[in-house]
Amino acid sequence: MKIYKIAQEEPSESEEISSETFEWKDNRDEMFTFLTRNFDIDLAKRIIKTNPRNITNVGLSGLKSWVPRSKTSVGLIKIDWDRIDAEEGNYDLSFPVIIASIEGGHFPIDGWHRIAKAIEQGVESLPSVMLTPEETEQILL
Repeated sequence: MKIYKIAQEEPSESEEISSETFEWKDNRDEMFTFLTRNFDIDLAKRIIKTNPRNITNVGLSGLKSWVPRSKTSVGLIKIDWDRIDAEEGNYDLSFPVIIASIEGGHFPIDGWHRIAKAIEQGVESLPSVMLTPEETEQILL
């Protein structure tokens, strides 16, 4: 499985923000499936709450083809564009996406609708939290 290697930018010291700043809702029975892998998103959020970390920015340029806004083309990630359109103002692009560490690469496992909305709006990066390889192993179902 080819894992996308994201461009990650470290914030300057004056801009450092902790994951403790955000409310991580971990009681939604959330799961993310990509190909043959299933990730327990609730457990990922509990790990982030228990082990706070700095927020970094993740570049989006390489993800555009993964979430096309076309009914005729299929992206690698299924995006419910009707839901995005219906909930126009409900996507908080300041809330971090969750990035898993897999096979020497990194891959977003939570926040794909925010990623799609950000790409559509021409946003170049989003805040993110990175799971370690060990934490990623813990959330694999």
